[in-house]
Amino acid sequence: MTSFAKRALAACGIAAIVESILLLQLAEPVLLLLELGPLLFLVVVVWRRRAHRVRTQRLAGLALGVGAFGIVALAVGCFYPRKNPDQPSVAPLFVPLTQWFTILFVWFKMVREESWEKRQKPPLSP
Repeated sequence: MTSFAKRALAACGIAAIVESILLLQLAEPVLLLLELGPLLFLVVVVWRRRAHRVRTQRLAGLALGVGAFGIVALAVGCFYPRKNPDQPSVAPLFVPLTQWFTILFVWFKMVREESWEKRQKPPLSP
């Protein structure tokens, strides 16, 4: 396991804990699964590619960026005063959707690169 994979897993774990705490102050606990879904998917992707240095480096950067975005957006939604306090915050829905789009985009790109690498390998000679 590369050091980047360890950093990515740690970033996902910290982001999941902090985002869960902030989400429970903003919305109902039902949204907790929606909030944790992108980070759990990213953990699975990192774990599957834990031996590849370049891929885990890219995924570590993604984990830090997605985690920081989620924490900041939920903290702003939680602590920033709204003009209309009766109106619910959109952060619990906006944050996971943005995280899903970003993570899936990088994952599709990575899968495409891996399939391209497999096609470029020379055939084994007898």
